[in-house]
Amino acid sequence: MPGYLVVPSGKGPFPSHFYMHWGQGNKGEFLSEAVEMAHRGAIGIMIDAPYWRPDVPPPAKGKEAESERDSYVQMVMDLRRAVDVLVARPDVDPGCIGYVGHSLGATWGAPLAAAEKRIKVLVLMGGLAKVPPDWDDDSFYQQVQRAMTPREAFDKEATVLAPIEPERFAPNTGPAKIYFQWAEHDMYISRKSADEYFTAVGGPKEQKWYFTSHEFNDAESKSDRTSWLMHTLGIKLIRISQPPTLGRGS
Repeated sequence: MPGYLVVPSGKGPFPSHFYMHWGQGNKGEFLSEAVEMAHRGAIGIMIDAPYWRPDVPPPAKGKEAESERDSYVQMVMDLRRAVDVLVARPDVDPGCIGYVGHSLGATWGAPLAAAEKRIKVLVLMGGLAKVPPDWDDDSFYQQVQRAMTPREAFDKEATVLAPIEPERFAPNTGPAKIYFQWAEHDMYISRKSADEYFTAVGGPKEQKWYFTSHEFNDAESKSDRTSWLMHTLGIKLIRISQPPTLGRGS
């Protein structure tokens, strides 16, 4: 499981958090944010999704949907292993663990929170309530998919993935707190899909919409999630002068 580990200087125990990138990204997406948080006194882990591993075999012909399903299940398992790594460290406070997921990472944040109760807070940036989204969803991406994907293939994918849809797990995310970040100009996530995801969550939750795109490359959303994590995880407004340690491994 390839990943980065960013550790502040000092002995701790430190709050900690871990990240999952969007579908087009990898473990490096949140590296700068993790380094910034380490300067403030928090340990961070970033891992790659399973499909980035060089030894992953291509899906068998006709079994693409099943391979996609298995990859999502494996990713949630991998994220739980990241929690194992954190709590095994003597410099981690096991009662202060957070998660940040973008797109792919946000979509599977609800199943992760439902299964992994060691996570106290989650920031979910632009995730889907269903994979795939509804056939008639009005996002730009889904309009393109309707033009390119035969309905039969779409229905097969939806049937295979139905048992692990995020909204099925969303009612059981508590007691973890979830902060949803949504983009007003998101080509992948429609307002309807965002509302479905937020409504489905049964635990403590809040949300905010940002004048940005699916990439969340604006300054406000980054500032807000940093502040929210610091507040909910109890990270004090300090700055560690010595540089954090960056580890790369598996």
